Formats: sequence, C-alpha cells, structure tokens
Amino acid sequence: MKFKTLSIVLFCGFSVAKAQNLNKETAAIQSEGNMLYHSEMASWYGSDVLQSISAVNLIAI
Repeated sequence: MKFKTLSIVLFCGFSVAKAQNLNKETAAIQSEGNMLYHSEMASWYGSDVLQSISAVNLIAI
C-alpha cells in the first residue's frame, strides 16, 4: 500500500515538473513565431514600397 501511494505521489510530482518545462518551451516557440510574423510583415510592406517606387519610375520614363 505504501509503495502504491509513493508511486502515485512521485508520478504527480514528475508530471507537474514536466508541465512547467513544457510552459517554458511553449513560450520560446511562441516568441520565435512572433518574431517570424513581424519579419514577414516587414518584408511585405517593404516589397509594397519598392513596387510603388518602381511603378512611379516607369510612369516617369
């Protein structure tokens, strides 16, 4: 009976420790995703600006 109780307590302890580690990993993945999103938005706006500049230059020629 003591072994069964000890096993359950240890299992719950390891589960909580693993969940905390997963939260750290999740935060790191979400941070990287946010950086990629902002990078893509910057390149999107940059390409729009360059296309508008080249369109103006073509009209001037």
